[in-house]
Amino acid sequence: MNAVADGADAPRLDKTAQSVALAVLRHGPIARAELARRLGLSSPSLTRLTKELIRTRLVRERPAEQRAATGRPSLPLEINGDAAHFVGIKIVTGAAYAVVTDLAGDVITRRRVGTRARAPGTFLNRVAELIKELRADDPRIRGVGVGIGGPVSDGNSVRHAYFLGWGEVEVGSILAAAVGLPVTVHNDVKALTLSQHWFGSGRDCQSLAVLTLGVGFGCAMVINDALITGDRGISGEIGHWQLRADGPECSEGHRGCASVMLTSGGLARLASEAVGAPLEFEECVRLARDGDPAVRVVLETSAYQLGQLCARVADLIAPERLILCGDGIDFAIITDDVVRRGLADHRSSLADPDDLIMERLDFFDWARGGAALAIRHYLLG
Repeated sequence: MNAVADGADAPRLDKTAQSVALAVLRHGPIARAELARRLGLSSPSLTRLTKELIRTRLVRERPAEQRAATGRPSLPLEINGDAAHFVGIKIVTGAAYAVVTDLAGDVITRRRVGTRARAPGTFLNRVAELIKELRADDPRIRGVGVGIGGPVSDGNSVRHAYFLGWGEVEVGSILAAAVGLPVTVHNDVKALTLSQHWFGSGRDCQSLAVLTLGVGFGCAMVINDALITGDRGISGEIGHWQLRADGPECSEGHRGCASVMLTSGGLARLASEAVGAPLEFEECVRLARDGDPAVRVVLETSAYQLGQLCARVADLIAPERLILCGDGIDFAIITDDVVRRGLADHRSSLADPDDLIMERLDFFDWARGGAALAIRHYLLG
């Protein structure tokens, strides 16, 4: 369940109306005939449903488009972004990134707040203050979504946020009580994947996989238009898949897994050992870009293994699109050809060879994933 404050004015839509609203959100502006085809609805049923959605101001008609020399002009449907606004939050060590979006997922406001607080209660109090500030500036805000690095199974409690040093914390309940709005919480990679599916590079896909590179290694998946959560919220936990049997051990005793071979800290350690001097991740990327042979070998070796890991995920669920992103994405971008070679060498020959994209996304893009959670809760409950 989600932590929901009393008085939230979310629309009460039945399942069919929800499916229409969601299709307009993802594919609009869209003609009624195309919408009916996508959803398998008769023209009278669609007319009844769209009238109700227009009446509630969730959906609106665009100006008429004359697509043929004869016949009535088309009135494409689109989500009415002004109907409601939402706050999306991405929590990282020492800071919270926030965006305000409209109902269509378009970003209106960006805000960052830093804090030295480590205790969950103190940290979340600062996040609540930020949300209140945003709400004071925007009375249309109707909900909050939070992405956090850890498994979340009930839309409310993070079970363990390793990089924050938190155990189980009822993030949603704490924030909802403080700000008086519905609050939905999810793992940050899954929230980002929902945003990519609805508003980003996976918008035209029914299935996709998102892999994130950075301090940690993350993965989330959409199959048949559904974000996969898994038992206890732990789907996509591939950070400990082995890539090299003789590789270094991770903190949990796994040898040569993605968490030590592909994370920014793991890459920095491997490169430091290769050059015999301590290096930060950003230095590794710069040296490899400048052609340093030792660092380049380290990064290209890991890049090939990244391609191999992408191939495993791709063969498992056969997504229409693979998206690589995260704050460590520069490593993959400068070794793009090697990543793609590793993918091609280990992937089914039946797969589409051109479905991998790499994107530079900042923490505000991740915060937009939180807004997508809030929008989903507002429309679908």
